[in-house]
Amino acid sequence: MRATFYEALEVPSTAESSAVRSALRSILRRFWSVPRDPSGDTEEAVRFVALGSAILGNEQRRAEYDAQARRGATTNPWRMGNDGSAMSGAEINALGIQGSHGGESDHPSLAPGESRLLPAVFALTDPLPEKTQWDSAPAMATAIVGALVALAFAYWSLSPLLPALAVVGVVAALLVIGAVVGVQLQVATNELSGFTLARLVVTKWRRESSVFIGNPAPAQDTAWIFRLRVMELTRSAAGYSSAPNMAIRAFARLTDYAILALFLVVLLKLVAAQFSLSAELVAALLSPLVLPIFTVLLAIPLEAWSVTARRMTPGKYLMGVVVVLAATQPDDCTQPSRSQLSFRRAINVATSGLFAGLWPLILVRFGAIEKALRVTEGSWDNAGDSVVVTRPSPSPMRAAAVVLVLAVATGLLALWWTDATHIAQQATRWWNARASVSAPPPPSATPAAPVASPRAPAAVSPASAPLPTVASTPAASVAPGSSPAAGTKQPAEFERQTALAQARRARIEAAEKRVSAARSTGNYAGLQTVCERWTEDQPGSADAWRCLGLARAQSGAGRDALPALRQALKLDPNDSQVEAAIFRILRP
Repeated sequence: MRATFYEALEVPSTAESSAVRSALRSILRRFWSVPRDPSGDTEEAVRFVALGSAILGNEQRRAEYDAQARRGATTNPWRMGNDGSAMSGAEINALGIQGSHGGESDHPSLAPGESRLLPAVFALTDPLPEKTQWDSAPAMATAIVGALVALAFAYWSLSPLLPALAVVGVVAALLVIGAVVGVQLQVATNELSGFTLARLVVTKWRRESSVFIGNPAPAQDTAWIFRLRVMELTRSAAGYSSAPNMAIRAFARLTDYAILALFLVVLLKLVAAQFSLSAELVAALLSPLVLPIFTVLLAIPLEAWSVTARRMTPGKYLMGVVVVLAATQPDDCTQPSRSQLSFRRAINVATSGLFAGLWPLILVRFGAIEKALRVTEGSWDNAGDSVVVTRPSPSPMRAAAVVLVLAVATGLLALWWTDATHIAQQATRWWNARASVSAPPPPSATPAAPVASPRAPAAVSPASAPLPTVASTPAASVAPGSSPAAGTKQPAEFERQTALAQARRARIEAAEKRVSAARSTGNYAGLQTVCERWTEDQPGSADAWRCLGLARAQSGAGRDALPALRQALKLDPNDSQVEAAIFRILRP
């Protein structure tokens, strides 16, 4: 019994073109999982994919093939030209291709002197990058420098939250974990399991002409076969494999996102310092709800350009991943182009990343995503008509990629924690102010006789405390022999002002102690909050304004620190420390 293309691909005859191409790519992955196949099955599988894509990928050719399979017709669907019309004998002979039997064919579907041509897929014959591209010293040095930059970012982000010794320990742990994980990540080369009908048909299709429904097999361009063999030798020497490896591909994509996220954070910090953006706006733009969206959207054009030009992105390069575009597109097909396929693939990856990879939804859909990557085809591979191949990259590069991902993730978490703490403090302050404004005034009562309080201040300045309002009483109304205080009641307003002054003084003393503690631990974010409250309680203190300005400057908000430093210098013109800080901020 002769099989059809649909039986060989294990898809129904009514399957859509995307499902057919997905099945063809699955065959490529199955036979490419071993870099070099001595039995020649890989070459036969590639020829089968070339013909299957040329026939089933064209609507008119597929319709003729279906009609031929149903009625036993004798048309040759692979003889269609670029415009969908049948190729003439002169056009085929101009290509210099002879029949499979060495001369003219007497098959009734072929005109006298007409040859049969098997189309090629030139994406499969483009040599893959050689392993020398990964073994170069400059590439390794660049990867290591990138990992060190990410570690510096993590150290800068953790410094306001942890003591110096703890920060050093965390960064060292990131370095050790990244090195261990990077060394352990190996590219799987196991062949996909399953001795299916597709494997039997593909390995025998040319010998038995089993998918031509009675038509003889077309001839193969010997030049294309030679290029295919060269590509196989290159792939064998570099150790490429098409077996799906989720860990390698996930780390490659996370590395790209980490690089872009680090770039966006640094760029936004520079813009905020240049244009004096508010801390709340910067925190909103760097929040976990906004920054991932910007990162993934920026990755779309960059990934499309990089894959089109180099077949790789920086993350894929570090992990040894190469994307083969137009993997099932025959040579007579010019649309869509590789750039269009790359852009479609990048958009599908971004959609999956936004709605399944960066949000908690991935925990729900993890099983389906894992199966799509391991067994079938991802939506991005279908959109780009691509096959992803991997090779063992050097351990330093894999370690650098893992360290970069872990360091950027740690730095972002530290930034998000600092911003969340700052926003919570601002919200608490706003709520307390709102509550104090909306609180009803204390009920008026008959002033009681003054009671001596041991915590009362020794002296109250008449200018700082309002004078009590006392009802005018004639001097004669005071009983002889009684003191004036006995006839005068201390007002409640005076007691309230006294209590407020005591509380303010207690807050100032507590602020001075907390400032010393925060400076010793290096917690500049908390120091900034304490100094802000200090300036509110004691606006005439040069120490308070100097504390606020230096805290903001050490936190990286140099432009925000200038007003506070200038106020401190106004209150204390001889403060050389403040002058030096202002000069450092304004220095170009």
